[in-house]
Amino acid sequence: MDARKYEYQSDFARHYIALGRAEGRASLVIRQLTSRFGPIDSQTEARIRRASIVELEVIGESLLTARTLQEALGSP
Repeated sequence: MDARKYEYQSDFARHYIALGRAEGRASLVIRQLTSRFGPIDSQTEARIRRASIVELEVIGESLLTARTLQEALGSP
């Protein structure tokens, strides 16, 4: 089964699947930022965990070439 083509039977299921994806992406971005720039503070971690999937993708791409944590995160 291709998960991208699956039609959810309820908005409840769609919401919680999307939430899980966002949490997983946020955790990955946090690990990548920590690996690249060292430990991040709790305020920055909270900001990342509140970010949308699109925002997380932008951060994930920018951290590949960013020279600093602030550059990777862009403007708040």
